[in-house]
This record gives sequence, structure tokens and C-alpha cells, in this order.
Amino acid sequence: MNLLLIPLMVSCIHHQDLKENEGEVQQPSETRESSQTTTTDDKPPAITVDYGTPVWTETFKTFVQKIDGKFYVVFRSADSKTVEEIIARTGATSINVRASINYSSVKGPGRTMFADCRSITIEADREKIAPILDLAVYWAPFYKTSNGEELKIIEDFSVVFKPDTTLEQLEKLAKENSVEILGQDIWESNWYHLACTTRSRGDALEMANYFLTSNLFSKTFTDAIANITFDVIDAPH
Repeated sequence: MNLLLIPLMVSCIHHQDLKENEGEVQQPSETRESSQTTTTDDKPPAITVDYGTPVWTETFKTFVQKIDGKFYVVFRSADSKTVEEIIARTGATSINVRASINYSSVKGPGRTMFADCRSITIEADREKIAPILDLAVYWAPFYKTSNGEELKIIEDFSVVFKPDTTLEQLEKLAKENSVEILGQDIWESNWYHLACTTRSRGDALEMANYFLTSNLFSKTFTDAIANITFDVIDAPH
């Protein structure tokens, strides 16, 4: 079983008829805090309650649900000692510490926006590590696919502009949802990279899903780190 970083092309997390609401974005009904504890009841039809958040990779669609008690957390390097003390005091399990965060595929200064941060995976009850989540720059629960594989959703996601979409429209949508624009892709001029923080209205998967409903983008992508062993693949349709 290999550790892979896979781009996920997501579909809509909120069910709505885009033809009837073309050009409009339905505002998320929950804050960043409540979005992490909600169930997946608000979902497209014909999807089970357990797996209500659909995500597309380049070749297949899968469905995911949040995992209780396992988190990806980004924090300032200056808070490292505090985080270590809380983990030791609570008996939480921590793995996969990332010493610095840079975005090599981003043009301009946005690639180093989180350069003074570290990331870590923590397994513990949310209540026990609440002080860590309070000081975090970004955090998200792990997700599980319908075949049991775990996905770690890191802080960034990307959007691909439709032909008539403008940077001003992206900036407006990002501002409304407290999402950071890291910058343009170094290879593709119609791709932009963004990042979520604890001020954002959802984690990177939720925001990538939500941005797709704006009808401004042909695709939205979020990065997931996972052990992937898919045996059956259903072609997108």
C-alpha cells in the first residue's frame, strides 16, 4: 500500500440546480466551527447518508465521510513547543510532522504564505486537543472513502477558470469565504491556487466543493494524501 498525493476533482457538496440558479452561489449555512461537526445529511440525491460528500479524481468518483478523532493541523512554528506540550499532556498520538510549507507550483510571493508554519497529524478526541485547534492556522478532519481508505485533506485547493471568468470574480468569492489566494499556476494561466485557514468557511475539500457551485470554474481540485488501493473504478459520467 503506497502513500500517494492525489489531486481530487470535486463535485458539488450542496445539492442545487445550477441551471435554475446559474451565476448564483448558495451561501453556506454553517460557520467554520459547525461545518466540522455536521453530519452528511445535506447531500445530493441517490447517495447514501454515510458517504454524502462526492469527490472526483481524474479517472473515478468516490464518496467520503469525516472521521472522528483524526485531524490534520497546521500551526505556526513559534507554537511548536505549546503543541508538543498539549500532545504530551493529553496522550494524543501525533505523526507526519511537516517542517515547512511551500507551494512550488505557485507564481509570486503567495508560494511562501505558510513558510513559517508546520503541519502534523493528530489522533485524539477533539475536546482533548481543542487548545491546539484554537491556535491552529488551519485544521481539517480526515475523511474516509466508501472502500475504507483514509484521506488527509491539506490546506490548499485549485480552481480552473471558465473562459469568461475574471480574477476579480475569484477575488470576490475568496473574500466572501475568507479564503486566501496563493497565486496563479506557474504552467497554466487559467489555474489559480488557494488556501484555507481557520477563518475560512470550510476546510479545503468543502471550499473546493463550494467554489464549484459558483459556476465560475470548469474544475476545482484539492490535494489529498492517502494510502490508495482502489480495486473497482467507476468511470465518470
